Amino acid sequence: MARMKATVPVHMQPALWKALASIVSSDETRKTITHVHVRADKRTMEATDGHCAVQVTFPADLELAPGLYDPRQTLARVKASVSPEVALPFIHDQWEYPNVDQVMPSKCEGFSERSDVSFNPTLVSRVMDAANTVLCAVSGAGHVGLTWDTSDDLSPALVYGEAAGVKVRAAVMPMRVHDARKRPQKDTFEVDAAVAGLKEDLKAAAKRTAYLESVVADLRAEIVRLTADLNDARECADTDAADALRANQAANELRAEVNALRHLRPKSETVTPVILSKTIARA
Repeated sequence: MARMKATVPVHMQPALWKALASIVSSDETRKTITHVHVRADKRTMEATDGHCAVQVTFPADLELAPGLYDPRQTLARVKASVSPEVALPFIHDQWEYPNVDQVMPSKCEGFSERSDVSFNPTLVSRVMDAANTVLCAVSGAGHVGLTWDTSDDLSPALVYGEAAGVKVRAAVMPMRVHDARKRPQKDTFEVDAAVAGLKEDLKAAAKRTAYLESVVADLRAEIVRLTADLNDARECADTDAADALRANQAANELRAEVNALRHLRPKSETVTPVILSKTIARA
């Protein structure tokens, strides 16, 4: 590939956007990963579809605002020599791009234990082509070398590349296959020990659950008993109140009768004493 003119800014190179456009997702329900992400440091561009990812880092700031860029629209603008325009500017807490750093740690130097890993060849081809295209487009080199790093059959394969003025790293998620080779016996022992520990934890949790259930049952029975006692006390209080009301009514009736009898009693009159004759008196 011929070296590009030095006067062409990096962000105006169509090959860069074409390579990243091949990595983004086509799932419109996940809007952020259908775009190319320019980080807040203005030196890092990244794209992912959830199965693979490519991250490009430049030594100097790009003439791009942080945010999300539609790769196909941007590619069309760049081909027409029009500056890229951010589709979704970076606004704190309004949207969040996946943290690809979690699956792309620093490059591990040296040899590690062998591990059999299965990959989707289509994903591998897309990632390798995108990384190679970016490195060649920016550096002007005819070809570059890419380093693969696989740690185990469950972790993503990491791809590293570097050329003049640009660094690329990428990740490809592994595939699950039914006929994959078994893990070493050492791993089996570790898994068995972990499973045994989980079983013990589950037994302890079951005992605690049974104890808590018995405590809850006792509390419910006590609540029922206290509720019954409260209802009995309310009934007794209602009965006492009714008796007191009837006694008060009876007292009022007696008072009314006494007052009525007092009004019926004859008034006292002065009576002239009668003097009896002695004859009558003797009789």
